[in-house]
Amino acid sequence: MIQLLEFKERLILLAIFAFMLLFLAATFFIPVFLLVFVSAALWLFVMIVYFLLLVDKRVEGHAKRSKYSPPVSIIVPVYNSIGTLKKFFEYVKKINYSGKIEIICVEDGSTDGSREFLEKVKGIRLIKCKKNSGCKATPLNKGIALAKYEYVVCLDSDTYPEPEILNKMMGYFDDDPKVGAVGSMILPDKNKSIVQKIQYIEYAMGLGLWASALSALNSRTTIPGAMVVMRKKVIKEIGGGFDPDNLTEDMEIVMRLQKHGYKVKTCFEALALTDVPNTLKKMFIQRERWFRGRIFNLIKYKELFFSRKNFDLGFFGLPYLFFLEILSVVLILRVVIMFFADALNFLQVESTVAGLSGSFGYFTFQNPVISPFMVIAVASYAFMFVYYFLALHAIHFKPQALDYLVILINVLLYPYFICFVYFESFLKEMIGTGSKWVRVST
Repeated sequence: MIQLLEFKERLILLAIFAFMLLFLAATFFIPVFLLVFVSAALWLFVMIVYFLLLVDKRVEGHAKRSKYSPPVSIIVPVYNSIGTLKKFFEYVKKINYSGKIEIICVEDGSTDGSREFLEKVKGIRLIKCKKNSGCKATPLNKGIALAKYEYVVCLDSDTYPEPEILNKMMGYFDDDPKVGAVGSMILPDKNKSIVQKIQYIEYAMGLGLWASALSALNSRTTIPGAMVVMRKKVIKEIGGGFDPDNLTEDMEIVMRLQKHGYKVKTCFEALALTDVPNTLKKMFIQRERWFRGRIFNLIKYKELFFSRKNFDLGFFGLPYLFFLEILSVVLILRVVIMFFADALNFLQVESTVAGLSGSFGYFTFQNPVISPFMVIAVASYAFMFVYYFLALHAIHFKPQALDYLVILINVLLYPYFICFVYFESFLKEMIGTGSKWVRVST
């Protein structure tokens, strides 16, 4: 059963929601330039971090080959994955790693023939579960408990790692015993439809250089669970595995690792491709799970906010993430209101001019009504375009003609979609609406 916030914790969300409404009301009395200044300042901070990392040859995220190549146990939770297993093992067999590898597949009560397929695969340890656990954490924990080696690789059955992925990631563990987990760069396996391209740009932006920036600042709040390497002894030390009652078990364990003083790193040069939702509806369901899990875990680990023990995370990572998302929802709501108000004023003026000229439907642009907000909004969107192109540049992606349209969608429309998902997720967590772990990638 997925955990729900306790009543007193939902009261915290209610107080935050009241703050959001009050802030939205206050924006009607705040000059437009001040709102845009706050928004632009946040984006400027992101851009400065990007530029600093681009010119710094020691930037985190680059491949680090291990001096020792320790043996690893690859844990693969499998549930109704018959559509991806063949391709998955084709990629796994191509992994080029000088250390020993064992592969443990935990079959979690599939009904589509996945178990029968795995029984024919040679060179793996197959763990069979009688019934489905309803989450990914339980089979992962079973596999980790049975792993022979100190380093465990949690790898989804619909994720396809590049051959050198372990060679690029394992070096992060060599010189720092406080590194508890290392994540890879995750990109969608397919990049053809508009929905897939939107996610490709989103992944490139969020899981590439910016994730490495947060990693460098010890401020990661989540890590892609599709492909992550962890120390087994550290997992035991912090409580013994992933939380099966959590919507986003990968985020929860990252928060727990940092609570216990461990670092979480990212290697964006280590690439794994993964299946992603192929429709907007499935994408919405997945993002809702992500955001509800994020809200839950931020409240669960609220003691990390402004924690001296976890200084970078407490005074930078968490406040930046939490308040930026709340303010983003408020500001985007305000932008929508301002846009329609400006558009209505514009049409009223132009319609009046058309009426005086005696020509219905005629609009003159001799004296267009352009507010300061419109000017600054255009500049802000241009700013965002640079941000997206920097993210793509970091992973050496060269946009084609259609990709420019998708970038335009990501810049102009996608923030509204995400803010709507976040707002709905916030309300569901505040009310206490039940939820469950649902796989929607295929």
